[in-house]
This record gives sequence, C-alpha cells and structure tokens, in this order.
Amino acid sequence: MLVAEDNVLIGDFIRQILLGAGCNVVGPFEDLEKALEAIRLEQIDGALLDLELDGVSVLPAAIALAERNIPFIVASGRAGTADLPPLLGGAPFLPKPFDAARLERFVHGAFSPRYAA
Repeated sequence: MLVAEDNVLIGDFIRQILLGAGCNVVGPFEDLEKALEAIRLEQIDGALLDLELDGVSVLPAAIALAERNIPFIVASGRAGTADLPPLLGGAPFLPKPFDAARLERFVHGAFSPRYAA
C-alpha cells in the first residue's frame, strides 16, 4: 500500500495502522515527485493519497495509479469532493480527522472486493 501524506505525524500514523493491519507499506511520501517515482518503480496494490501534497494536487499520482489499474483512496480535511476532477471525486473519500479503527474499516471496505477469492 502506497501512502502519500505531507503531514509527517499523520503519515506515520497511517503507516503504523496499515502495518498493524498486515499491509506492506511504501512511504509515506511527503511530495508528489517522490510519490510518482514510487508508483513507477514499486510493486503496489493500492494507495492512500492525501488530496494535496505540500499544496500541490495529487491528481498526477491518481492518474498514474489509474493507468496501472491500481485502486486508491483520497483523504482530506475538506468537506467533500463535488468540485474535484472526476478521477479524484469518484474515488473513495476518507475525511480527516480519522482514528485507527475508521482507517482500517475504510481500507478493508475499499480494497477487499478487489482481492476476494
């Protein structure tokens, strides 16, 4: 699972929760270029993307993931997704703040159907 989050504390929180849930974690990446490089180079099955990384839209990362057919979740403190580009607005949206249990439920719900036997 790739994590792109520009807040160091939130990124580490997400990483720890995902590791505890049995995920292999790539990142967290605090800037778009590092996230894009990891998307190109790493074997990933899903991603959790902060909507903006240091004020820059995460849309290029979402496009790169979509091109590889890799599902992703968008996380943000904003109220909703109505004004976002369709690729971001149509992704599962995890509002911040969230706790560990909510993150685990959300990741399980968003990605489990893809891997169901």
